[in-house]
This record gives sequence, C-alpha cells and structure tokens, in this order.
Amino acid sequence: MGRAWLRSTTAYAVSTIIFLSAWFILSTHSGILPGIRDTFSFLARNLHVAGRDALVTLENTLAGFTLALAASLILAWLAMVNGLVEETVKAFNVLIHSVSALVWALLFLIIYGFTSRLPAVGVAAATSFPILLSGTLKGFEVARSEYGELSRILGLSRTGELVHILAPASVPFIIASGRSALGVALRISVVAEAFGASGGIGYRLWLYYQLHMYEGFMAWAILLVTLMVVLDKLVLERLESWSRKWIA
Repeated sequence: MGRAWLRSTTAYAVSTIIFLSAWFILSTHSGILPGIRDTFSFLARNLHVAGRDALVTLENTLAGFTLALAASLILAWLAMVNGLVEETVKAFNVLIHSVSALVWALLFLIIYGFTSRLPAVGVAAATSFPILLSGTLKGFEVARSEYGELSRILGLSRTGELVHILAPASVPFIIASGRSALGVALRISVVAEAFGASGGIGYRLWLYYQLHMYEGFMAWAILLVTLMVVLDKLVLERLESWSRKWIA
C-alpha cells in the first residue's frame, strides 16, 4: 500500500511538473496567455468566488448524477423481466449514449432557459446515465447468474430480489461505472453552465473569456482540474478500492 501510494504520488508530481513547464514555455512565447504567477495570484485574490462556483458546479453535477443513478437502477431492474425488455433497455442506452453533450446542453437550455441551473443538472444526468446503466446492467446480469437460484429458493419478490440480492451484489460494478460517469458529468456540466447558467465554474470561465480576463479564465480552468482530481483521488478511487474488497 505504501509503495503504491508513493508511486502514484510521484506520477502525479511528474505530470504536474510537465504541465507547468509546458505552460511556462507557452506563456513566455505568447502575448495573451497569462503566466503561472499571474494566474495563481488571481485565484488567491478571488478564493471566495472560486469556492462558491466550485460548490455550485459540484451540486449541479451530483444532482444530475443522482438522477441518472436512480434511473439506471430502475431500468436495469426492468431489464431483468425478459429478453425483449432487456434488449429494449440496451437499445435505449445506445440511443442516449449517441447524443452529443453539446446537443444535450443546447436542448436543456431551450427547455429550461438561460438563467436556470437545471440545464447543467440535466446535462450531467444525460451524460452519466449511459455509463451508469451499462455498469448496472452488467452487475445485475452477474448477480442474477450467481444468485438467481438463491432468490427463487427464498421466494423473494422482484422488489425483494432487487433490494436484497441484485443491488448489493452489483455494488462493485456500479461504483466502477460511477467513477467514470461522475468524471464525465463534472466535465460536461460546465458546458451547460458556460452557455446559460448564472453561476458555477463554467459560467465564470465563459465570463472571463468574454471579458478577455485570461488570468481568470486560466485560474478557473485550474480550479476545475483540481476539483476533478481531488474528487477522484480522495473519494471515488477509495470507494472503488473498497468495492474490490466487497468482491473478495
């Protein structure tokens, strides 16, 4: 565990050094791209705004992710009825997965307007849903093949089978797909925020870009990357590691 942590930390340190070096070189030879010092100075002066925007984006993303998780659980459960329903659910999943994130963003803006947080929530849900549904379907299929006979012996209803067998046995699959889905949702939700929200990281990115405040633009880009890395390493990666023990 200690060696794995050291190796991972070293890898992130090297990656950060490479990124900062490339940024320094590009900013030196560009009259527009702000330097590292100016960017982080801007971020330090506006930490209260950064914290508020990060919270808004995180709330939008988690709300959409939660809706997508609930929908994937319901549809995966329905897919267990028979082969036709299962194929219909899978076909629906492919259809949703084929829609571009840009299309979702514009569609939800048309529906909910340009000052609502709902487009960001909707985009997060729509983009994370196919990933979650695929993982949940796989988990349910494995659980049904391994514990289906036990369910019949116990005489469980379909709801009882979902609650006591399918959902618990599928936890590792759901968490693994959830890690990817949440990362995608967080990246894409800022697109909807940039187009029409009144807050969040995406909104501020687009605002600073329009105002030609490029140090602010870069500061909020760094904020988004930091939020994603922290969420993935401190929460999602640990959950996935715990789920592997669940299998064992």
